[in-house]
Amino acid sequence: MAARLARQWQNNELRALRLLDASSWPLPIPLPKPAPAAVADRWTEVGAGLEAWRAVAVGEVSWVDVSYRATGRPIPVPAVWSLQSAEEWVTACELASDDGRDGGLGPAGVSVRAEFEGLRALLAVAEPRYHELLVRRRALSLAVDRSEVTEALRVAEVVWPGCAGGLPLRALSLAGVDTKFFERNRALVSALLDVRFDGAVSELGLEGFLGAAGPEGRWLLVADLDGSLLPFDRLRVTDVDLAERGLVTRRLLVVENEQCLHLVPAVPGTVAVLGTGHNVGWLGSPRFDGIDVAYWGDLDTWGLRLLAAARAVRPSLTALLMDASTFVAHEDRAVVEPTLAEVPVEVPVEVPGRAGLTAAERDLFDLLAGRERGRLEQELLPGPVVARAVRTWADGTSAGAVAGA
Repeated sequence: MAARLARQWQNNELRALRLLDASSWPLPIPLPKPAPAAVADRWTEVGAGLEAWRAVAVGEVSWVDVSYRATGRPIPVPAVWSLQSAEEWVTACELASDDGRDGGLGPAGVSVRAEFEGLRALLAVAEPRYHELLVRRRALSLAVDRSEVTEALRVAEVVWPGCAGGLPLRALSLAGVDTKFFERNRALVSALLDVRFDGAVSELGLEGFLGAAGPEGRWLLVADLDGSLLPFDRLRVTDVDLAERGLVTRRLLVVENEQCLHLVPAVPGTVAVLGTGHNVGWLGSPRFDGIDVAYWGDLDTWGLRLLAAARAVRPSLTALLMDASTFVAHEDRAVVEPTLAEVPVEVPVEVPGRAGLTAAERDLFDLLAGRERGRLEQELLPGPVVARAVRTWADGTSAGAVAGA
């Protein structure tokens, strides 16, 4: 039974349930009764087993009287082994090691006790939202020095999307870690940030999420909406190449998510760059001076924050489909935004030399933050609405932000 309990420790779901959910205790474990044939033919072994159960000091063993023909009278046998806490579960696992079994060891040869103590220490210092990750994916943290995990937990709370500002991860000093910290702990930091920001790091990559420059740049999808400006309809180009070489086009449409390509219409003299996410620093390159730039992102607090970041490097851009009328017209398609962004620090776009959100966009930020379902993803907008907004911008028939209602 101890070996079975030790194997259950290796089950991610059971481990998370028993360490994090107090209602999972006590844990009653039904015990098989000795078979009549064993009582009759192997009484020495049966008796030794009963004595072993009487010696168990962890948890509570409940006994019942069972009648056997071979004994002539009822004898007490163990019926239920009840464990009261995770501490008792771990102690019970150790019984498997006491009799020479390896049930108390994890897959890396680390004892269940050592893993339990390590997890307990981490849960004591980690924000509750990270508890399930640390317990379910224990290899992420238990294989790393404790001080590094503590630092990773702190880093996950102080960084934010785009905070690298185009610098390499090694130069990201605001978290107070050494230059190789992110290299050593990439998997752990990425997993923690995925918890905090609803899987955004898995979608964008760590550099893309933090807005950090990679050694060779980050790949973006470039689409020729004109049909004759590029040698192919679609290309993969790095942000480094875009910043250094630019694009031969009159108009540039910047799109947060590349999954929206099927919604973007054909437009003369226009190229689209999709999948930018937090990676908008390349827009500040002089190569894009003199080009009309439009930006289209998700209608949620993070989308507006990314809009403000894009405006910080390209103040003259036009926002598409990122207004209150678009949201209200399609609010039935909105979903919950798991984690709200902070309001961009630079707000008044009208102030010379500053770029952020317009007054209307700031009001929209507050509107979305106050909604239970305040996230309207780009992919959920109807195709005709997107096509009309893009073509209206391209035709130059409206000034400022273009609504899609």
